[in-house]
Amino acid sequence: MKQMKKWMLLLSLAAAAACGKIDPTISYGEVSMGNPDGEQFIYMDSGVAYKIVEQQCEGNPLTCDRVLIQCDVLKHSAHLKTSTKTYEVYDIRLLQFREVKIKNPISTETQIGTDSYLGTDPIKFSTGWISGKNLNVFAQWYEVDGSNVEHRINLCFEQARSHGDTLCFSLRHNAFDETPPYTKASSADAGGGSAAQDKKYVVKSDYYSFSLKNLLPEGKSTIPIKITWKWYRDDDVNQQALDNFSLEGVYYNEEDKTE
Repeated sequence: MKQMKKWMLLLSLAAAAACGKIDPTISYGEVSMGNPDGEQFIYMDSGVAYKIVEQQCEGNPLTCDRVLIQCDVLKHSAHLKTSTKTYEVYDIRLLQFREVKIKNPISTETQIGTDSYLGTDPIKFSTGWISGKNLNVFAQWYEVDGSNVEHRINLCFEQARSHGDTLCFSLRHNAFDETPPYTKASSADAGGGSAAQDKKYVVKSDYYSFSLKNLLPEGKSTIPIKITWKWYRDDDVNQQALDNFSLEGVYYNEEDKTE
């Protein structure tokens, strides 16, 4: 949870003038998502391009398809004209980054839009926001510690439940029989059931971007979105929902605010 909060809180480091010189830095600790071009630029969801001129972390974000970055925006440096648009280019100091998995929503109207493929195992929708016509999600789930089983995480488009301009989705998790029985959110050990007593479960998490470009109506600045998911609560696994999520909104799970 500390990791998620570290990423999602926009940090303000408040630069002060030193020795009579004005700090030209535009902003500090900015957190945002974008798509690297594989060479030198990251095209941000906000519509600008960032160029890394300083880096304070390991790894190369330019080799990723999509990244969540934290950076200091140093200065406006150029105009970049591509085949589709002209970008304002800003030099940045990269503080940290994390690769984001890109997926398309799966419709219930398709052959794989079934419970057997999507799964019905618990998953927690912790944080979400929409940018670049993507629904960005920070999700959490349980796995057996040290297991090589790759869990399947998807966003399901509930076409039959969607009506008017409201889009309905469910966040789905297929654990392939690697889900503990009910356990308190504060515990990483499975409880109950002889088959689970010798297994240790740990919380896993990841960032996902689900493309909505084929689902969002043109010309809309906001749109109601309903998202449902299943997570541990009240001694059972219950369905939870988020209603009226807008294109401009950012959602934090209420439970996470107190952790």
